[in-house]
Amino acid sequence: MRINGKPDNRLLERRSRLSFHYPTAGIIVFIPFYENPTITESKQASLVEYNPLARSGSLFAYTGAKSRRITVEATFTLPHLLNFDMGIDRFRRLVDLDKQQTDQRLFFQKISSPESLNTVGDVNTSLATELHVDWIWKKESLREEEDQNLIGEILPLFADNQYNQLKAVDTLLFFANVLRTSVDNNASEPRGGPPIIHLTHGGLYQNVPCICRSYNLGWVEDGGYDLPTLTPRRLKITLNLSETRTNMNTPGKDTMTAVERSYANTLKGWESVINEPFTTDPGSPLRTNW
Repeated sequence: MRINGKPDNRLLERRSRLSFHYPTAGIIVFIPFYENPTITESKQASLVEYNPLARSGSLFAYTGAKSRRITVEATFTLPHLLNFDMGIDRFRRLVDLDKQQTDQRLFFQKISSPESLNTVGDVNTSLATELHVDWIWKKESLREEEDQNLIGEILPLFADNQYNQLKAVDTLLFFANVLRTSVDNNASEPRGGPPIIHLTHGGLYQNVPCICRSYNLGWVEDGGYDLPTLTPRRLKITLNLSETRTNMNTPGKDTMTAVERSYANTLKGWESVINEPFTTDPGSPLRTNW
């Protein structure tokens, strides 16, 4: 896309994202940031305080630290999304949970199935199109006997920009619904729990695995709405995350490659900062190219 007539060289949507890893399902959903997110973090040490008699200062025993608390605020603007290639299947990846990390290529294979929800123009799979056609029904006040022929008459009249608009609305609604799953489990297999959300934003957050404590979803009223679907043109989301690591540091593994750090999901300490790889983040071998 272009900003003020000049090419946008940030490639933000390729380098900054949330990825939802759904347990037991073998599905990962990527939600890129198309506008700069606001990210804040905090971490708290667990200390035991001792106050010996006649000593004018406390002594402390370090008993560990709580996980990083990370707050992510982001905005998705519908007219802005029209500058990018949209479509639900573009952001879903199918992975084989039984294969080894050498099969990372599966992260780049898009899901393509008859149940796909991004078929613009098909009211059975596109919520945006269904709402759009329903709006036309009510707007035109057509007779009941004409309704059955309405879809076949109206959809061929859609211009390319209208199809792109519908696809962008479908994708935005999909993003919103994915965010709503951040605190939900699988109702048919509840033992899996909510998705693990990996945060990537440049060098500061390198594929950080988190659980979501809570989310907020709202919109900017002044941004207006997509009239046929009543979808807000500016959607605002806030995620309250806590970093989660499942494995302790493995002796003899003080230096690990990005692939090893990512798949080991190892809990690291300050040794990982003053030595290679100079970060406690797991890093990501995935360089998703939309």
